[in-house]
Amino acid sequence: MDPAPAVADALAALLDEDDRIVRSEAAFGLSRRDDPRTGRAIERVGPLDPACEHDHRARGLREWSRRKKNATDEA
Repeated sequence: MDPAPAVADALAALLDEDDRIVRSEAAFGLSRRDDPRTGRAIERVGPLDPACEHDHRARGLREWSRRKKNATDEA
């Protein structure tokens, strides 16, 4: 995983793509970097289908959301 800001910027630019898989990959990449744009990225992907529970991207986005919610609840 490349921590360069340019990589995160490139991922964020992909959030406007029509292909949901591309948006999902971009959101997952941002979540792995704990980028502040991840929340918007997840919204852009749309609802995560429970049938995709074994998809690493969907699982990663759910885990990121859960971590952020827990952090907010603890604050």
